[in-house]
Amino acid sequence: MQKSSYKQSHEADRDNIIFFMRYVDFLLDVRKNKDKAQECYDLILKNKGKNASYLNQYAMFLENIFKDYVKAEEYYQRALEVEPDDKALRAAILCNYAMLLEAPENSRGNSVKANEYYLQALKVEPNNATCLHCYAIFLENIRKDYDKAEECYKRALKVEPNNATCLHCYAIFLYTIRKDYDKAEECYKRALEIEPKNAVRHSYAVFLCTIRKDYDKAEEYYQRALEIDPDDIVGLCRYTIFLYCVRNDSVTAEEYYARTRQAVKPEVNHSTKSGYPVVSS
Repeated sequence: MQKSSYKQSHEADRDNIIFFMRYVDFLLDVRKNKDKAQECYDLILKNKGKNASYLNQYAMFLENIFKDYVKAEEYYQRALEVEPDDKALRAAILCNYAMLLEAPENSRGNSVKANEYYLQALKVEPNNATCLHCYAIFLENIRKDYDKAEECYKRALKVEPNNATCLHCYAIFLYTIRKDYDKAEECYKRALEIEPKNAVRHSYAVFLCTIRKDYDKAEEYYQRALEIDPDDIVGLCRYTIFLYCVRNDSVTAEEYYARTRQAVKPEVNHSTKSGYPVVSS
C-alpha cells in the first residue's frame, strides 16, 4: 500500500514538473520574458528546494539563459546532493553537469572533470542513449578519441535506432573524421526520414555540395532548410556562401547576406544544451 502511494505521489510530482516546464518554455519562447521565468523558479524552489528535477532544470536555465556558469554549477551540485532514486534523472544531471564543465565559453571549464561525470552518468545508466550521444560528441571534439567516440555513437543508436539527432551527429562524424561518405549519406537520409522538418538539412547540403558535387540537390536542401527555419543563421550563411562561390550569383547572395544580418538569433531554450541533445529530467 505504501509502495503504491509512493508511486502515485511520484507520478503526480512528475506531471507537475512537466506542466511547470511547459509554462516556463511559454514564457521564454513566446513571451520572451526571462525575468518572469526567473520569478517562477524563485517561487517553485522556495517550496521545492530539495527536488532534484527542479534544481536540474534551474541549473540549465541559469546556464543557457543567463550564462551564469558559477551559479549553474552550484545548482547542479545541489541536485546531485539530493541523490535522487530515479537513475535516469541522476544520469541526466551528471551529463548536464559534464556539458557545463566542457563548454568552451565557461572559463571554469574542466574537461578532465567533465569526463569523470560522463563516466559516472554511464555507470548509473549504461544504456542511456542521450548520455552515450553526449559523451560521443565530447570524445570526438574534446578528447579526439575517435575510436571510443564511434563506439558510443553505435551504442546510442543500438538503444535508439531512430534518434534523428544522434544519426545526424554520427553522419557528420563519418563524413569529417572517417571519410566514410556512403555510410555518412545513409545516416543523413535516415535522420531526415525520421524528422523531415529538421532544419539541419543544410548540413546534408554541405555534404552533397562538397563530396557528391550534386549542386542542384544541395541547393534544394538549402532551400528546404530555410523554409523550415527562415531565420537560421547557420543555414543562411551557408546558403549565401553557396550562392556566391558555387552559383556565382552575387546578387542573390547579397540578398541572403542581408537576411543573415537581420536575423535575430533566438535565445537557447532553457532545457537544451548548445550542440547537444536535450538531457531533461
